[in-house]
Amino acid sequence: MILQLTPGDSKCRLYCKGSTCLYCNVFHGESAIPRLHSTWITENIVAMARPQAVHFENDEIILMFKRNNIRAVFNLQEAGEHSFCGEGNLTSGFSYDPDHLMKNEIFYYNFPLHDFEACTAERLIDIVTVMADELTRGKVAVHCHAGHGRTGMVIAACLMLVQGVTPEQAVHLVRQKRANSVQSPTQVHALHELHSLIRRNALVLPKSPFLSTSLYTEFTSKVLPKIDARRYGKVPKPIYLGFMALLHKFFSSVDLTIGSAKENPCRFRFVCSHPTSFVVTEEMLHQIGVDSFARGRKFYMKCTENGMNITNLERFLMNDVDIVDLVSFIDYFIRTAFFQMTNSEEVLLFLRSIESNAVGVLKDWSWSLCFVLSAMCCIPECTYSQLTPLVAKWFTRGDHRVADAIHMWLVRWRRRREERNAIEK
Repeated sequence: MILQLTPGDSKCRLYCKGSTCLYCNVFHGESAIPRLHSTWITENIVAMARPQAVHFENDEIILMFKRNNIRAVFNLQEAGEHSFCGEGNLTSGFSYDPDHLMKNEIFYYNFPLHDFEACTAERLIDIVTVMADELTRGKVAVHCHAGHGRTGMVIAACLMLVQGVTPEQAVHLVRQKRANSVQSPTQVHALHELHSLIRRNALVLPKSPFLSTSLYTEFTSKVLPKIDARRYGKVPKPIYLGFMALLHKFFSSVDLTIGSAKENPCRFRFVCSHPTSFVVTEEMLHQIGVDSFARGRKFYMKCTENGMNITNLERFLMNDVDIVDLVSFIDYFIRTAFFQMTNSEEVLLFLRSIESNAVGVLKDWSWSLCFVLSAMCCIPECTYSQLTPLVAKWFTRGDHRVADAIHMWLVRWRRRREERNAIEK
């Protein structure tokens, strides 16, 4: 409380010891980044004190960042704060010039937060979605002044979103690596507020079904990193990841491109190579065809209890999940997340239009159907008898005519692709 009531400059003079500040000078102890008070919280996130101009001499810190694959730095300070610590601040308002980072292709973000204070859950989610985005490409470094209070809070928030842990678990994980992190009750309270926000907005499944896939993607865009929105486009993330995981059962390498309707009526083109040794058994096929919805619900509930949310879904689907559970999850997700996507006549008409290369503008639901069909063209044909009735349930609530039409379409499409490949060879 005393710290919060003390004016900013006075805090710096009274508590930080001015030019002899422990955190604003060269640090000679053990640290993640040599000569800078810093700690690896996870293998991808380093918490650190604010760098000083001396750390940039001869590109010292730049070289260390690049050696450790640190692609982004998150500065949580307000411009001008702690101006009496160490050598003070530069004209940038900080103890170093961020341009040095950006000129060396290290991304720099400044999300100013008040010292020794918390922030709103909405502000935290803004910060950590950007962090989650950067973590998909490399490692990140986070600092405030000393790298404990605000830094610890933001890293804990990121762990909550990405790993699905509770506020207590997140704080414990951070403090275990860097003592005295997350320093005030208000910061802990902010993490609990964030936890409530994540539970409301980062659900894989909404509380009630959506009328369209675009409404679902709009719902998840509140918490998904921008790179996710670009990658998944108009296909809901659980459908995208579910089928990518399914393809990886059969192939070590799976690449996806999206073309124009002229190039490919289905738009999506999977290039799958390096077949695995995975074999679909009769028992697997039998289980897929029996009560997949109930099995999918059980799998979903178990994963949710273990912290699964829309942001960290990859961790739960892409790590050697049983194929029966995987298909069951997709089945449960689609049939729970949406009302009937379309009707039988529209799907049958759409299949015919693909056959004749007469597909026009794709409708809301047809993006997902195109994605599913394109993925299934690469899956062993022996699965079609079990999977096509499920696809019919997903889009038309189970019309057997649709299931039969999809089955025949897949077989014909595979034959044509095999013929094209043979000609190209």
